[in-house]
Amino acid sequence: MLLRLKKGGVREPHLHPSAAELSYCISGHTKMTIFSTNARSDTFAIGPGDIAFVPRGYWHDVENIGNEEAKFVTVYDNKRPKVLDISGSVWFHV
Repeated sequence: MLLRLKKGGVREPHLHPSAAELSYCISGHTKMTIFSTNARSDTFAIGPGDIAFVPRGYWHDVENIGNEEAKFVTVYDNKRPKVLDISGSVWFHV
């Protein structure tokens, strides 16, 4: 899957209950936060050539903090990963 985030864009908090995620940053500068199951979080920068791993069932988000579009290639360990989202578009759908 190809993920593209415009300057200032955010992939809102979500999780994949049926798959772990591995993301490779092609371009741009982002920060990712992963929320662990013990109520802790880890935030780190991701730039071109970096890889991020998100374990199955962990909430996470990605924010573009750079001056250009960010692009990621994302793969999962399940052919049909489910996504649970807590984005505003889900909660405040009109």
